[in-house]
Amino acid sequence: MEPIEPSASRAIIFAGGEIGTQPSPDPDAFVVAADSGWDHAVDLGHHVDLLIGDLDSISQAGLRTAESSGIAIERHPSDKDDTDFTLALAAVADRGYTRLDVYGGEGGRIGHLLGVATALTQERLRHIDITWHVATGSVHPLADGGAMDIAAPIGSIVSLITLTDCTGVSVEGVSWPLRNDILEQGTSRGLSNTTNAEQASVSLNTGAMLVIVEGNES
Repeated sequence: MEPIEPSASRAIIFAGGEIGTQPSPDPDAFVVAADSGWDHAVDLGHHVDLLIGDLDSISQAGLRTAESSGIAIERHPSDKDDTDFTLALAAVADRGYTRLDVYGGEGGRIGHLLGVATALTQERLRHIDITWHVATGSVHPLADGGAMDIAAPIGSIVSLITLTDCTGVSVEGVSWPLRNDILEQGTSRGLSNTTNAEQASVSLNTGAMLVIVEGNES
C-alpha cells in the first residue's frame, strides 16, 4: 500500500469507478466516501467519516453497514446538478481542510474521467493542496499564483494541461524548462517534459492548469 503521512488537516476522498492505488489507512484524516467510494474505502481498511451522494452505486451490503455504523450520511436525490464527487469536494472545502488526497474515479466513461479532473480546479478549492492519485501517477490542479514542488524519480514525465491561457509559467528541474512563459489554452508545449533533477517545480501567475506527473514508460 502507498505510505502516507498522518495529518489532522488532511482529508481523503474515495470516489467511485476504478481505483489505481492503495493508500494505507490514516486514522487522523477526515475521510469522505462519494457513493460507491465507500466500498473502496472499506475494502482497503479505512474508516469513513462521511458518506455522500445519491447512493445509487454503493453496494447494498455497504449501504447497510454504513447506515448501521452511525457515521454521517448525506443522501442527495439522483436528479441533481452536482455529481457525487463534486458534493464530496464541497464537503471538504466547507470544513476548511488544506490538504486533500483523492483515490478512485478512474476508468469508465471519458466524460466522467474528465469531469473528475476538471472538478479539482474549482475556485472554491484553490486554498487546498490537492493530489489525485491514479494508476500511472498523480494529477495536481494549479491556478492563479500557485506553485508546487515535484519530488519524483529522475526521468519522470511532467505534463501541463492548460485549461485557460496561463501566464508567468515557470518549470524547473526538467529537460525543457520554462521561465515566466505564456502557455495558451490547449497548447501542447507543456506535454511530456521529463525531470532531470530529484526535485522539480511548477508555478504560474495567472490561469488554471492540471499538472500530471507519471513514471517513465521506457
